[in-house]
Amino acid sequence: MILGPPDYEKLLLKDKNHTTVGMHMRAIRAIMNEAKKAGAIIETHYPLGKDKYEIQSVEAKKKALSLQQIGQIVNYSERLEKTERYRDLWFFMYLCNGINTVDLVKLKYKNNIDGEICFVRQKTERTTKTRKEIQAIITPEVQQIINKWGTPGRYTNDNIFPYISGYRNSRQKNSRFLTNFNRDN
Repeated sequence: MILGPPDYEKLLLKDKNHTTVGMHMRAIRAIMNEAKKAGAIIETHYPLGKDKYEIQSVEAKKKALSLQQIGQIVNYSERLEKTERYRDLWFFMYLCNGINTVDLVKLKYKNNIDGEICFVRQKTERTTKTRKEIQAIITPEVQQIINKWGTPGRYTNDNIFPYISGYRNSRQKNSRFLTNFNRDN
């Protein structure tokens, strides 16, 4: 028996959530699109698209912390340097519009433009037509974290935080930082 996309989706939903099923179905769509491009599937047999099977998307539930919870994190202390460092980095990420760790470790002093940290997300840098620059105001708290944990010297091409120097490529740099970040917490 050959399953069409709706039947396959129902089968997957027995033990997977909608987000996971959507990921599987998008992978299948990519394969089907390649097959169509190569001429292995003709348009009339293509099972996806308008008036055919469409992959459902699920809106993520936003789970925001309350101001009280954020205050508890910011004021938390167990008097260990690494706990303070990662707490401060978390707060820095929060204050910088939710910057992710990959973008955090790639920040350079040249990203400090007129009192703002300006950067383009690595994740979307080459996947969108328009380059969306994210700007975060350098508040006194942000500056304090930079002063406390930032790289001394502050040349424009220096990374703000010293977590990726000495690695050959960006994947190795990001992986090493995340490994340390997760292990230490």
